[in-house]
Parts: sequence; structure tokens; C-alpha cells
Amino acid sequence: MQTTNQIISEETAVPELRDAVFEDIADILHAQLTAFPDDPANLDEENFKEAILDGAHRLLVASIGSVFAGYVIVSNRAYRPWSSLDNLIVLPDFAGKGVGRCLLNGVMKPFRHRRILRLYVESKNHRAVGMYKRNGFTHLHTQKNNYENNDDALVMYKFL
Repeated sequence: MQTTNQIISEETAVPELRDAVFEDIADILHAQLTAFPDDPANLDEENFKEAILDGAHRLLVASIGSVFAGYVIVSNRAYRPWSSLDNLIVLPDFAGKGVGRCLLNGVMKPFRHRRILRLYVESKNHRAVGMYKRNGFTHLHTQKNNYENNDDALVMYKFL
């Protein structure tokens, strides 16, 4: 069996996307806890099961080889004209390997009919902010002290 480093270093290592299934939930929860260890707004197992089953969410997972690399969840509400990117998490071993861009592209295409993709990102998460800007997102406004750590949230959007 290959190690994560061997898989990442392969030149053919390209992120693969697919819809999440129940068997992915343990990996998704681990990724969420890695990214947001103390966030009281973290989703739980039942939330992810609902997201897999209902029509209001899209939950995609990315893998490189057979190794889970990250996930993205987008929600749609009938009363909103936009889709909301709720979480996009890439495990640290896969940062900078195109996984985030792949996940982002995977959710933008199916939601073009919604016309706008909106997200909140911690202002201090420079890597994520940079990725969103490189992918055409615009900073709309700043929500002061939005997070438990008192960090500001940048509200960003992209016309699809």
C-alpha cells in the first residue's frame, strides 16, 4: 500500500471527484475537525447524512489515488437566488496540489442556474482567500468578529 507522500509525489496524481456516500462521513468529519477543531458550528454525522440524501445540498469528496483529500458542501435554498459554499476543506497533506480548485470547479458547474456562488472565509486564511480570488471570487464585504476566535469573515461571491 502506498503512503500519502508517495501518492502526492506521483506525477499522475490528479484529484478525482465524486458525490459523497455514507462511507465517506468518517473522513469528512476528520477533515472538518482538522480544519476547525473548536468550531461550535461544525456539522455532525446526521447533518452530512442529510446532505447526501436531500436535494438542497451537494457534497463532493476528492481523492488522490485511493486516499481521501478533502470535501466541499454547497447548499441551495429555494428562497435564495444564490448557492452557498458552506465548507471547502483540503487535508494539510494535499494543500497546494490542486484539490481545492478541483472541488471548487466541481460545485460551480452544476449550480450555474443559480447564477451566484457565495461564501464566507476567515480573513486570516490567506491560502483560501488567494485560491478564491484566483478563481474569480470578489470580496463583497467583511463581517466583523464572525467567528469564535473573533476573526472577521470575508463574504465573497462569484457570478457563474
